Amino acid sequence: MKQTEGFYRAFWVQAFEPGLKTPEEIDQLLLDADNANMNAILAQVSRRHDAYYSSDVLPFTEDPAIPSGFDPLGYLVEQAKEREIEVHPLWHEVYNGPPEHPDHIYHAHGPDASDQDTWVTYGYDGNPNEAMPYLDVGHPDFQTHIVEMVTDVANHYDLDGVHLDLYLIT
Repeated sequence: MKQTEGFYRAFWVQAFEPGLKTPEEIDQLLLDADNANMNAILAQVSRRHDAYYSSDVLPFTEDPAIPSGFDPLGYLVEQAKEREIEVHPLWHEVYNGPPEHPDHIYHAHGPDASDQDTWVTYGYDGNPNEAMPYLDVGHPDFQTHIVEMVTDVANHYDLDGVHLDLYLIT
């Protein structure tokens, strides 16, 4: 890791905008990180409970900006290692409308799932918030799912850390 007196100097890169979607964007990100003397990138690798990496747990993103067959996280890790920049994938799950993929967690455990299969949070009135349903990180099955996601990505990529951030689906 680049010398920064024991501190992280990191870019937090989200997946809703350009930055992690093509080899060219990632090359520019790493050049910018180098120029700013950054030593780590916190890369959002799931924006709607989808994968911007090769996953056995999550469906690959439906983001049309990703070139066919491209593994954004794999490319980022490979290129960052050459520059001595750490890569820490992070999850920040924000749901923006029903995903098309039939295996998406939203269809199996979202607000339309049966009572025994739903992982959504419930309000004080005992009902799920239909305007903005969140998956409940307190639900034991969802906790198991989180562990499976982190284990999956850690087993497939040479990562320097993992960050969980604002863990919910809306």
